[in-house]
Amino acid sequence: MVITLFFVASINVLGITAISLFLNGIIAGIPTLIAAVITLAIGVFVAGFLEKMVKGSLGSGDPSMSRLIGKVVSYAIMTFFVLAALSQLGIATFFINTLFVGFILAIALALGIGLGLGSKDLIKKLLEDWYKKIEK
Repeated sequence: MVITLFFVASINVLGITAISLFLNGIIAGIPTLIAAVITLAIGVFVAGFLEKMVKGSLGSGDPSMSRLIGKVVSYAIMTFFVLAALSQLGIATFFINTLFVGFILAIALALGIGLGLGSKDLIKKLLEDWYKKIEK
């Protein structure tokens, strides 16, 4: 890193602006690269931790099912962190944002449909009770 900075300074002194601009661009991109690597490292740690937690909590039942669910959780977490690292690097940011919004909308829709269909009998009973109270 230090050698690169001295190399850029010497290129500036020589007046070769094209190489100087190229090297300045590389040096300017290093912090975002480090942030992306740190994001991936945190993702690997979190995914491994959650996989072990899921395997441990479901291990008393079927071990193959606990491994499967643990791997699904691990891959889901890693997918999220890889997308975050790509977004940090500025690669396909529009696609990643669209994918994230679509994922949140899919979860909200699934939750809404699940709660709506799952509590349909409860809501029917509540509405019937309210209607009977209104009639009296």
